[in-house]
Amino acid sequence: MTRIVDVSTFLLTAPGRHLGMADTQRSASLIQITTDDGFTGLGETYAGLYVPTLVPPCVDLYRPLLLDQDPHDIGESMRTLRLRSMRWGMVGLPVQVMSGIEMALWDLKAKRLNRPAYEVLGGLAQDSLRLYASAYASVFPPDETAKKVLHYVEKAFTAVKLATGFWNRPRAHDTPITQMIDEECSKVDAIRRAVGGGIDLALDHHGANNPHAWSGDAAIDVIRALDPYRLMWFEQPCASDDVEGYARLRAHVATPIAGGEDATTVHEIARYLEQNALDVVQPDVAWMGIGATQEVFVRARAHGIRATLHVAGTAVARAANYHLAFAQPNCPIVEYQVEQNPLFDELLAEPFEIRGGRLYPPAVPGFGVRLTRETLERFQFVPRSWRVSHQPGGAAQGAAG
Repeated sequence: MTRIVDVSTFLLTAPGRHLGMADTQRSASLIQITTDDGFTGLGETYAGLYVPTLVPPCVDLYRPLLLDQDPHDIGESMRTLRLRSMRWGMVGLPVQVMSGIEMALWDLKAKRLNRPAYEVLGGLAQDSLRLYASAYASVFPPDETAKKVLHYVEKAFTAVKLATGFWNRPRAHDTPITQMIDEECSKVDAIRRAVGGGIDLALDHHGANNPHAWSGDAAIDVIRALDPYRLMWFEQPCASDDVEGYARLRAHVATPIAGGEDATTVHEIARYLEQNALDVVQPDVAWMGIGATQEVFVRARAHGIRATLHVAGTAVARAANYHLAFAQPNCPIVEYQVEQNPLFDELLAEPFEIRGGRLYPPAVPGFGVRLTRETLERFQFVPRSWRVSHQPGGAAQGAAG
C-alpha cells in the first residue's frame, strides 16, 4: 500500500502590483506531501501571507502523524491532526496549517487517480464559473476609480469588487458618517456613469483586518445610503466577531451583506447563519479546509442563502478554491484577484482558461499545480516585519511577511 514518506514546507516571496496602488511583496507558505511511489500533492495556508515563519514549525509538529500513513484516507489523517490539536489548536493558525495539509492531500489523491480534483470532490456541478474582478483599492478621485473599474469591464468581467475608502486617503475612527456616505456614494455614482447598469458592483470594508471596522449602527447609515445603487453585496462592514452587528445591519438595509471569509471553523460560520446575519457566506479552503468548506455550502443551502468562495493566495489556493466551486451547484460567482503576481502563474501546470469573464474546468490532474526548483530559486523567501492593515485608504495596507 502506498504511504506518505515526506511532508515539507516551502516559503516564497514575490512582487505584486494592483492597478492604482504601490507595488507590494507577497509571501506564501506551501506544503508538499510526497508518497513512496513518487507522487506529490501541494497545498497552501494563508498564514503564509501574514506569519509565514510560524508555518514550518507547525508543519513539523504534524509531520510524524502523517508519515507512513495512507494518503487516500484523508478523513482519518485530518481526524488524527485535530486530535493532536485539542486544547490548544482548534481555531486560528493550527487550523489554517491543517487546511494547507488537507489541500495537499486532496491534490495528491486526485493526481494519483489521474483526475481533476473537482471529480474527486463530488463531481463537476457547473460547466463554467462566473468570476468577479477583485480589484482591491479604490483610487482618488472617484473618476479614477471609475476608470479602474472600466479597465476590468473591458477585459470582459461582468462584476467588480473594490475596497471602501480611497487609497492613501486614511480614515480615522472618528471620521464623520456623512463623509463616508459622501465618499462611497460619489464613488459608486461615478462608476455607474462610466460602465452603466449592466455590471455588478460590490464594496468591501475588510472588517476582518480593518482597525476601523464599523459598528452595526454606523454600517446601517452608510449602507442604507447605498441601497439605491443595488450593489451585488457589501462585504465585511463590521468586525468578524460582531455577529450581532451584522444581524442588526441585515435587518435594516436592502443591500445584500456578505462575510465569513476569515472563519477557520464551521462553528464560526454557524453563528452568522443562526442569527440570519448574512445574505452571502464566503468561506475559503485555505482558511478552514476543504471538508469544512463543503459543510458550509450544505448549511448555506439549508438556510436559503448564497455561498461563494473568498479566494486569495498563490495559484495553489486559488486552484483549490476553484475546483471546489466547480463541484458546488450553489456557487453563483467566485472571486478572481486581478493583482499581477508571478506566483499566480508560475505554480500552474497549465494556465486557467478564462473567456468572457468565466472560468472553465481545468483538465489537468489534481488542482493543476506544481512547485519546481526554478520557482523556489527565483522567489526565495524574504523575511519582513508584519504590520496590521490600515484599510481603508492607508499606505500600509496588506503588508505581509
